[in-house]
Amino acid sequence: MWSSAAGDVEWWTVHLHLVTGGGDELGLSVRFLRQGSGAGHAVLVDGVAWLDGGAMRSVREAVERDVDLDPWIREAFRELLAGGRPVEPDRVLPGVVRGLDFGVAVLEVESDGLVRLTTARGELVGVPVKPVGPDGCSRLVVRGTVDGRDVDGTGWLAHDDGPLKVHLDNGWDVAVDLACSPEGEPVPCRVGLVGSEPWTSLSTLHTYPTRWRMVSSELELVLSGDFPRHEFRTMVGRGPHLHGWARVSGTMAGRPVTGKAFLDVVPDNRVGRFEDFLGRLRAITHAEVRALYPDSPSAESTADLAGADAAGLPHAVVHDALVRPVRHVVDAGGRGWRTFATCAATEMFGVSSDPYTPLLGVVELVHSGNLVVDDVEDGSPLRRGVPAAHVVHGVAAAVNAGTAAYFALDRVVPRILPDDDRLRLRVYQTFLRAIRAGHVGQGVDIAGHRAAMDHAVATGDGRVLLDGVRGVLRFKTGMPARAFAEIGALIAGADDERVAAVGDYFEAVGLAYQITDDLMDLGGVTGPTASGGVRATKHVGEDLRAGKVTMPLAHAVGLLPPERLAAVWAVVRDGRADHAAVREIAEELVGCGAARACHEEARSHVDTAWAVLEPLLPNTFTKVVVRALGHYAALRERQSVPG
Repeated sequence: MWSSAAGDVEWWTVHLHLVTGGGDELGLSVRFLRQGSGAGHAVLVDGVAWLDGGAMRSVREAVERDVDLDPWIREAFRELLAGGRPVEPDRVLPGVVRGLDFGVAVLEVESDGLVRLTTARGELVGVPVKPVGPDGCSRLVVRGTVDGRDVDGTGWLAHDDGPLKVHLDNGWDVAVDLACSPEGEPVPCRVGLVGSEPWTSLSTLHTYPTRWRMVSSELELVLSGDFPRHEFRTMVGRGPHLHGWARVSGTMAGRPVTGKAFLDVVPDNRVGRFEDFLGRLRAITHAEVRALYPDSPSAESTADLAGADAAGLPHAVVHDALVRPVRHVVDAGGRGWRTFATCAATEMFGVSSDPYTPLLGVVELVHSGNLVVDDVEDGSPLRRGVPAAHVVHGVAAAVNAGTAAYFALDRVVPRILPDDDRLRLRVYQTFLRAIRAGHVGQGVDIAGHRAAMDHAVATGDGRVLLDGVRGVLRFKTGMPARAFAEIGALIAGADDERVAAVGDYFEAVGLAYQITDDLMDLGGVTGPTASGGVRATKHVGEDLRAGKVTMPLAHAVGLLPPERLAAVWAVVRDGRADHAAVREIAEELVGCGAARACHEEARSHVDTAWAVLEPLLPNTFTKVVVRALGHYAALRERQSVPG
């Protein structure tokens, strides 16, 4: 997907490790990309890529060319790029580029070999320690100023964009396929690099190693990232990647060495299928769930669950009663869009959600606790393709454990927001409002819509019925999604207008998701197993067989002939329809246009809310994915998706 300029491309890259007079260490890398056709240029200045018009065209063309890109992500990119603005933090160059003066940074190699780099942050001069050739110079002694502070250090001027540059304290410099001796002699050197200790960026959901083992015939080195979370986000070149310095230790020819390395790590993470993309959050979410609901009982866990001194309580009993029923549902896996909504609502305002990852565990526990109780009240035997929690643990234990999960928020908020009483109060109020709304929606859902459907069949007027069914979906799913997104926006410091717009959008996403969930009842749903297989998580017409009034059935009022509508309702009304009859009715609901009406309604809710939110957000990759989430919620599992 990421734009790579066609034709002859030339890179000049400067990597610097600097130390201020006060001893602070700085890492600075600047890239100049020059395309032979003159179509596009990019420069990296402290984590920002600057693009001219040609580069912007290349980005748009790359989005269209990428056949593997998820269609909802592509559609969101089209919308955001159509206005001519880049996806932040990319920026537009101030004018026409000539030479290596990009208007925001200038790179000059003077006749005496001095390398001069000028940026808005300061000026640096590098004196070559080793020979300067057509491929640059592997070691410079650098002095100058950055942000008004005097700095000095070392640098590497490279006529490439290679992923690895190492300065060892014994004078050797090492790249992927070439080393340079202290005397400046080039020596062929093939190195292997194996990463470990992965970290997932909550801004892009790309995963990177933060520690590496580097080996060759003479080298055995360990590289530990100085800036393990320094992800450089851009639409040009290879897209988002980890970009920073690492400390080096190990041996060379059996002798101890230390040093510094520059690493440019490009993840093998394409946005192929949207659900798989959201699934990248699963490991982080599950780790946070386990921190709150651990695998094994303990005194600490019991006290944390109880919020009081747990002396005398049987820890194993507490674990079996409160933790295991909820973990039973959590461990079966889910779609993950609700947890994404929470961190995205923080990230899209430019605030890192890393300090607030415990909220991801809270969202999953609250949602799973709700499912546990919902399955009891609906009498559902299965959840996520496995026996429902009440089937395994009993009804009483399931109800108690499910409702207890709602209080996970109270265990986390004081820890992540220890110094802001006002913000904590708003978070609690937002959460409790969603819990209240959810219980209202569930109350109406338990009562059902049979009387309203009877009235609609008798009169041919489905407006009251649709309002009632829609209201249940909004209160049960839309309002919780709204609450957790608003909490993310509040943490980011968004103003009231933006918090409300975020809430409206994610409420619409939740409503659309449930409308399409009702639609998927017409065809059944499958989900992945832990072993990589596929299992049925919802059978065809499961809700219809239970006598539930779903959105397709409600939309069928006015679309089916009155006598046929009455016949359909008579078959499913009492929850006694057989498989064959339900399959026939499901096909009829598609054929009469009820399914299309559901898709159109879901899309309308999302698009209307997005039109208000979109101008209030900066153009970022998170914004792209948030928009794609709306497309996915409204149109998932549909065959004809935007190309």
